[in-house]
Amino acid sequence: MAPHSVGPEPEELSRAISELDLTVLRGVDGATDESDIKMNKRYTRDQLLSIRSKSSSSDDERIHINVPEIATDVKTPPAPPRVPPPTPVHLSVTPASGTDTPVARLPVTPEESDKKEEGAVDGGADGDAKVTEGGEGEPKKKKKKSGGKKKAAGPTGFEEFYADPPLTPAEYEEECGIYHEGRTFAARIETCIQRYRARRKFDSTRANILTKYFALGGIESGTKSFNGGLDQETLDNSTAAEIAAIQATDFVRASNAKYYDPSDTENWVVDWEGVAKGFLSYRAPRILGDGAEEVTMFCGVVKNFLNYVLAHEVCKEYTKEIMAARRLCDIAEREFDVIRRLRQMFPGDFNVAASTLFGENYKRNFEINSAWANPEDDLDQWNSNIPVLSLPVCQFVFGGIVAFIGDKSHFEKAKNGYIHVITIETRFLEVADIHRASANVVKEFSHVKDPRGLGALKPIGKLLCKSWEGPGYAYEDKTDDGIDELDDSIEEFWIEDEILQQCYPGLKIEVVVHELNIGVKYFDQVVEFFPSFHLYLPNEKMMGWKEPVPNERPPPTEDDPDAEEKVMDAIAKDAANEVERI
Repeated sequence: MAPHSVGPEPEELSRAISELDLTVLRGVDGATDESDIKMNKRYTRDQLLSIRSKSSSSDDERIHINVPEIATDVKTPPAPPRVPPPTPVHLSVTPASGTDTPVARLPVTPEESDKKEEGAVDGGADGDAKVTEGGEGEPKKKKKKSGGKKKAAGPTGFEEFYADPPLTPAEYEEECGIYHEGRTFAARIETCIQRYRARRKFDSTRANILTKYFALGGIESGTKSFNGGLDQETLDNSTAAEIAAIQATDFVRASNAKYYDPSDTENWVVDWEGVAKGFLSYRAPRILGDGAEEVTMFCGVVKNFLNYVLAHEVCKEYTKEIMAARRLCDIAEREFDVIRRLRQMFPGDFNVAASTLFGENYKRNFEINSAWANPEDDLDQWNSNIPVLSLPVCQFVFGGIVAFIGDKSHFEKAKNGYIHVITIETRFLEVADIHRASANVVKEFSHVKDPRGLGALKPIGKLLCKSWEGPGYAYEDKTDDGIDELDDSIEEFWIEDEILQQCYPGLKIEVVVHELNIGVKYFDQVVEFFPSFHLYLPNEKMMGWKEPVPNERPPPTEDDPDAEEKVMDAIAKDAANEVERI
């Protein structure tokens, strides 16, 4: 307690009471006889504190408590313990507030003894402390090893909101020189790629994506041949830009049949948007797949590079083309997301019902599943990713949709004649337009209940498609007379409205189309979906190409008649290994 406090703390008061001379209490407040003492007399704090013990203070301010003998046949307040607790040696004696009576007080220390003056050490049991000069006698304390936090990894340059730091005046002047339009495009783009790689942190996946993107665009990636290492003379006599050019792994090489040749303007053209279409629609999904994370990854890498080219004004003459290629990255993410959903929804109940009743694909699936389970009885227990409808449900769905959506001729032919397939053909189609189900159609279909009692018949809309030349990678070598011209006519297919909600003009599909004798066409099988920007570049044919070399293998002889077959097998094996590597 501080010296200026009004009174002692409860602990100090309790200790002071234990030091009272109880024989003196008989004379306090006029209590002289035994009858008054027997009464439950209460004393004030000041009265209790004013009663001093008969003990005297010593010179070293240590307090000794004398316990007097208690008079016999006298009742007193509750007797204190016969042996009072020992008084600490560091007690200080200060007068109580308003009195001259010294009261023992405990010293108040704001902190523990951990914070000691330099050179001080703990004493022994006697409480003495030994001080040495410079702290020589101080015991060494073990320093706690702080488990330092690992430093956060620096930015890779591919974060969502990452932006390159602003250029200093010196850097700007330098880039104005190296990206000047007076330099050839090949020299500028080579320098840009080298500086871009130096400013990004690539993991193996992103590095592979960028390398394949450059290779498809005609940029050779790899160590330059016949350059040798960098000796001290080269380092001393070369500028930083020249050293970076020597160490570069991405470069444009002239007189090369496989990669971009700036001198061959007849067969090569700079097409930023075309390369982006070919890479995002075919090459990248083939390397990584078209899952959500994979699409976000390769679209982000391409877009990041294009942003760098625009920000540093590498080739101002192609600004519009680069902007179009960058927009294509955003379109690719949206369309691949839609395609993943359509794969789960197509071809819809109507096409499944028609294929089960008259077709091949879903009819075969129904027969296989029927051999293992009964879809009508075990719907909750039978689990399959292939849509399966029972025959009564297929008849209900097909008949109801023909009656509501078809015209009068469709209905009459379906009612009177035998329905069968007349043509089967694999087609490449492009969505030209979409006719969603109207409000009246939705209302009419809502009144037609499913025979299973699971709901109403799903409303139907129309998918209008036109012929498409195909993806282009399965090329058929035909003569000029054998090449069929594309038919520009629009074909109509009936699809559930919930599926049409996901479709969009430009979507390309590969399907097996069946046509019934009543004039109705349906999708017996949906083979593949393609984005609207799908493009198969001629560059793809050069990805695994190598310059021809003389064949050193021996020709077939009488002793080894199978030598030619062995050579062909070896060539096929090398080609397969090259495809796997790509």
